[in-house]
Amino acid sequence: MVNDMNDKPRFLDVFEIICIGLIFSFIPYRLFIDNETLIYILAIITSLIGVIIVIMLIKKRNFIENKETPIIKPWYYLPLLILCVSNYFVLLFQKDIETSNINTKMFILKTILTVIIVILEEILFRYLLMNSLKKKYSLNKTIIYGALIFGGFHILNVSSLSSIPYILIQCVYTAFLGLILGFIYMTSKNVIYPIILHLLFNILNGNLISELFNIRWDLSFYLVNGVIGVLILVYLFIIQKIVIKENTNYVTENMDY
Repeated sequence: MVNDMNDKPRFLDVFEIICIGLIFSFIPYRLFIDNETLIYILAIITSLIGVIIVIMLIKKRNFIENKETPIIKPWYYLPLLILCVSNYFVLLFQKDIETSNINTKMFILKTILTVIIVILEEILFRYLLMNSLKKKYSLNKTIIYGALIFGGFHILNVSSLSSIPYILIQCVYTAFLGLILGFIYMTSKNVIYPIILHLLFNILNGNLISELFNIRWDLSFYLVNGVIGVLILVYLFIIQKIVIKENTNYVTENMDY
């Protein structure tokens, strides 16, 4: 484990870039604009500007990482896709679900914004943050710390006192999502894979299902998602203990057993 004298200022640079990137994705247009379509168009534009600025800052401050050898093969991530459809399993346990016709225009705008926000978050929290953390911490600690920071930043979604309980729940499940995305990034050494899973999760389990169904956040919702979450954690534990441990290309001293 390397402790460089430059670790602290470099991490502050990383934190600064993260804050700059998030500023562009958290502009509260709803406070002064009533037109929903205009809100999404402006959010798309500013978020895209945020992505461009973040990429420029990463290059300018020399945060470009060299290509590394993947630890495991991509097909090991396929079972994790169940996370992207967990809310559809909830539908099996909820009766009298209200359905609605999809608003095509708004769905397209939401999807475009989702794509840009996901790319921005993955660049910030997986590529930038985790590459910074891994220089000081072991693989497991890097994934855990990265997930906690990722989940914690979602507190910025608080819009009122009444929204706090829901945002705290969001912080918890985004931290869990961060564990999975962090695992994928740290083992694939490729930010494309967490981007794909993150996109599928947000679009299928968020945008699409909320457009089609009015799912209730009742006991069945938490139980189904909780069970799926536990199964995923068990799967990741097995992958780490068996597949990664036996991979001769993996540098075992970076593990934290």
